[in-house]
Amino acid sequence: MIVATKIRLKPTKEQEVLFWKSAGTARWAYNYFLAESERIYNDEKRTVKESEIRKKINNELKPTTHKWLKEV
Repeated sequence: MIVATKIRLKPTKEQEVLFWKSAGTARWAYNYFLAESERIYNDEKRTVKESEIRKKINNELKPTTHKWLKEV
């Protein structure tokens, strides 16, 4: 028999804002990876690893133009 427990979250307004920021950041990162991998494939005819894009986001974008990524 499989037993399940339902849990209902009742976040405060601050927590709800953080949930939405986290979801938005995850969606942005996924879309950025898709766009970059497609661009690299079309330009250089090679595939790109997720770790390469992650390093680019953390080392180049986060400290300079995308400081809002540090909020999450």
